[in-house]
Amino acid sequence: MKRIKLTGACAVLLALAGCGMAPSEDEARAALRAQMGDVFKDEIAKTKLLGCAKADAGGYRCDLNGPLGALGMRFVKSDSGWVATANGG
Repeated sequence: MKRIKLTGACAVLLALAGCGMAPSEDEARAALRAQMGDVFKDEIAKTKLLGCAKADAGGYRCDLNGPLGALGMRFVKSDSGWVATANGG
């Protein structure tokens, strides 16, 4: 019984730890696709996430690079996933 409680507590901690993390490369690409539509789908697929830092305005400010050039975007977590917003920190 003690082992089950410990396993449950570890699962809860891991789930909570994921809530405070920056978007992954795939999550950032999905947010960009949602914002830009299918017009740039091939370019977005080749875009690389270089790094993210907590933004002063909430969410994360992330640097990306790809066929569209260097991008600095802010990503905010919503109930439906990550949302790409304008530049800002």
